Amino acid sequence: MGPSVTGFVDEDMMVNYMYLPLTGISPGPVMIMGTATTQGMLDLNIMLDMDLVKENTPPTISIETNLQGEEAEWNLDGLKFTLSGNVIDPDGQDVTLMLWICDGTTTNFDRQNLAWEIQVSIANCIQNDVQSPYEIIIKATDESGGETTRLLQVVDPNAGAVDNSGDGDSDDGDDESSGILPAPGLIATLLIGLVAAGWVSRRHD
Repeated sequence: MGPSVTGFVDEDMMVNYMYLPLTGISPGPVMIMGTATTQGMLDLNIMLDMDLVKENTPPTISIETNLQGEEAEWNLDGLKFTLSGNVIDPDGQDVTLMLWICDGTTTNFDRQNLAWEIQVSIANCIQNDVQSPYEIIIKATDESGGETTRLLQVVDPNAGAVDNSGDGDSDDGDDESSGILPAPGLIATLLIGLVAAGWVSRRHD
């Protein structure tokens, strides 16, 4: 049952217009119920069916961003990220949420009043060799079937990272090979020594 409104009839028996708010009323057929009261008269209960129908208004989804303007907060392991926001249904109906990523779905949302939060794994993306950015779809559905969809793309900050760990090994190999060869100064010393030894031997002869 929706909110009640009180109207008054003036002395000339002219009925004032009454505006009936639809806040808090679920979508669908609307019946009008009321009671007429006055001094010296029994209460008169009325019910009016005027073929009124309240249309459904779909829910709205908002997604929060961080100081960098990014919607995803990545875990340190780089395999999960967190999304958060709010979902509001103007008609006050319960709303279910669903998320799609890399052909996988999840409904594992943490809900508190209007706020929601979800941790999303990219394991399915890695298994299916889906590259960043990842396309995310979030759908909100109310009790009357009204739907709202949000589409966003999440960029993996670790995508395209280059592993330079192999460079150190090649440097070590170069150091080892260079350590096997004698230093240039040592070669010059040996040559001078050999020349001097030959000169002395010729003088003795």
